[in-house]
Amino acid sequence: MNQLSIEQYVDLSSPIHKLDTRFKIIGIFILIFSIAFVTKLAIMTVILCLSIIVALISRLPLLFILKRLKLPSVLIFVVALLTLFFSNGSALIMVGPFIITKEGLSAFLLIIIRFISIIILMVILFATTPFSRLLQAMRTLGVPALLCDMMLFSYRYIFELWEEFRTMKTAMNMRGFKEKGLRSLKTWSLLTGTLFIRSYEQSERVYHAMTMRGYGHAPIRKDDFVASLADYTWLVLFIFISSMILISQFFI
Repeated sequence: MNQLSIEQYVDLSSPIHKLDTRFKIIGIFILIFSIAFVTKLAIMTVILCLSIIVALISRLPLLFILKRLKLPSVLIFVVALLTLFFSNGSALIMVGPFIITKEGLSAFLLIIIRFISIIILMVILFATTPFSRLLQAMRTLGVPALLCDMMLFSYRYIFELWEEFRTMKTAMNMRGFKEKGLRSLKTWSLLTGTLFIRSYEQSERVYHAMTMRGYGHAPIRKDDFVASLADYTWLVLFIFISSMILISQFFI
């Protein structure tokens, strides 16, 4: 896993990349908040198109976005399938003992499209902004410094823990470990426990090293962010689109 895999396109030149990070966070989260209240499939389809348009404006490669959709889509798809087969309403299709209803199909599509739209917007936010810059902007917006620091260190050390896991797994395979049957569960549980213990010990060492260097006393520098007219224009546009989404929910 490459530590820069999330940030490999932060240096692109696009209107989304050039946005003030504070305005970008506020605008995208307002848009996501409005999407969460949509219950009409027609409106959600329009929202998906808008998300794709924002992705095109950001100039992020389509394959890059699709790869970020792959991992979380499994859980969402399972939840959506339960809605598809266990919703009451007018029957459309019989699949063995299961009945797909019109309402179930609508709910299924609504969940999938909402999920894709939100993930696309989140990918745009994280892929167009350096993570450290994102956390710095969150601190200036009032997010507790401790929470920002926890996010920073989670992002920083998750890659090292992954590499350590791969090293331990390779060592197990060289000693004849076979990933088959229930017998391997004990080995996997021991590996997981060892990884948790090592991560806890490492977190203590990092914390003590930070406190010795004066952690917790650094001021928040708000002068690093300077908003322009374009930033205000994009924020107003995000707010306008979010308002139109919520208003259309009552008229369509």
